[in-house]
Amino acid sequence: VSYLWSTGSTQQAVRITEPGQYYVIATLEGCSGTDSVTVSNDCYMDVPNAFTPNGDGANDIFRGIPVGIKQFNYLKVFNRWGETVFYTNDYNVGWDGTYKGERVEQDVYVWKVMLTDVFGKRHAYIGRVTLLY
Repeated sequence: VSYLWSTGSTQQAVRITEPGQYYVIATLEGCSGTDSVTVSNDCYMDVPNAFTPNGDGANDIFRGIPVGIKQFNYLKVFNRWGETVFYTNDYNVGWDGTYKGERVEQDVYVWKVMLTDVFGKRHAYIGRVTLLY
């Protein structure tokens, strides 16, 4: 089998370093086929805008779902005075609405997330979450 990528490579697999659409032609015994792949640097975190840490088993933990990332750097949550009330560098760990072991007030909190995309570029996102009881 021989390969010809739109990058000019003739290897079976290529290392992609930029977003875009890439094509490959594979040829075997005179027959060839073409395919393409689109590589995106879409990197974000799908984050809810409210949660209810009231122990009912529904929406008790605030966390997001990272999309298109190579690395989850951190999630921080701040109160209205800018104090960090939650920090994690594990996207599987979420905030349960407590700070120093105590339940925080029903309020709007600011979150910041830092992600690294598949090309090694860091992305910071900031948003708000409403904590309701």
